[in-house]
Amino acid sequence: MYSRERFTLISCDLFALSSSTVKALKEKVATAISIKPSQVAIVTTGAGSTPLTTQIRGMPNPDESYMRFIEGAILESAQESNSNLSRTTASLSTSRVPNITKNHVYQKKADDSIVSLHVRREDGKRVSLVNFASRPVLGPRNKEVSADFFGYTCRLYEESGEECIYVNGATGDISPTGPPTFEEVAEVGKRVFERSPREGKDIIPFVFSNEITVPLETRTLSPEELRASEAEISKYLGSNEIEPSTGLSQGKLAEIELKWLVEAQKTAPSQIESTAMALVLSPDFAIAGFSGELFSSIAELVKLGSPIPDTAVAGFANGYAGYIMSDHESNLTAFEATRAYRFFSALPLSKGSGKRVAKALLKAITDAAERIDPDDQPND
Repeated sequence: MYSRERFTLISCDLFALSSSTVKALKEKVATAISIKPSQVAIVTTGAGSTPLTTQIRGMPNPDESYMRFIEGAILESAQESNSNLSRTTASLSTSRVPNITKNHVYQKKADDSIVSLHVRREDGKRVSLVNFASRPVLGPRNKEVSADFFGYTCRLYEESGEECIYVNGATGDISPTGPPTFEEVAEVGKRVFERSPREGKDIIPFVFSNEITVPLETRTLSPEELRASEAEISKYLGSNEIEPSTGLSQGKLAEIELKWLVEAQKTAPSQIESTAMALVLSPDFAIAGFSGELFSSIAELVKLGSPIPDTAVAGFANGYAGYIMSDHESNLTAFEATRAYRFFSALPLSKGSGKRVAKALLKAITDAAERIDPDDQPND
């Protein structure tokens, strides 16, 4: 390796963790294994059928005992990996998983690319990092706990004798094409596993990382937007139909949302702190991660501008700041993501936020890549 920098990447089969939760966890992990918090990344897969781990308006608070369990599992995982460091070789493969996802905003073919980093330890054990973008298969009507197809993919890797780290991609506008069933979970997981080659092009692995704090400005609603939102929400007042994801009636949720919508114009934060991170693992491969649910248009800007040929883009990385999209996409008021800010008790992001995120990610990658010395020689 060119660099002796250490970095710990932890992937969790959860929907999301708040930025404040992740910040505290990163500090505890860093203390436990003697590295800096900026050398820790905690990502989630966006799995929607897992216990609640971040505050969503209209839902109960996350269970404190479960959150303590998550903290313990993350710390144990970091300490175990730190005590089992090994010399490694690595290879990189790229492929496609066609016909299992769609772009539900533009009703077009989704980015179906899959990038896999295959690491071989000196003791013969193998680990694969898999990056493929999709929302979960199971929807809000499912009441059983599941790691969705992300977990099924990892299970197939484990059955084949490998460990798997699943890093989800830019999923904001990418959904599975099939029905929300457990049979489809197995089918999608199987397809992702089968389309990821077990070997690829040999690369020289090293670690250069970077982390940038990205403050995102929010904006109050215009009078016209406020009236339109109130009119839309008021349609559900009096409805006794139960909202599957919350267990509350649509009428009760509408009451809660209307009250918050008015108060938020004066009390909601004017800025959301988020994080852009870059992990350059070879001259050919890097991971760019952001603490939000990125749209594929943002990922495309990052991939096109990155100095590293194969750059995997990760959402849900080091927290959750909501959906990150282009200004054009934020104007598509018929789309669910443009209204989702209300569920996280935040005002909508200001115009240009998507481009700011893309620029921050590119800066994080570029700054990390500039530390590569082409004249240096690999060492242990």
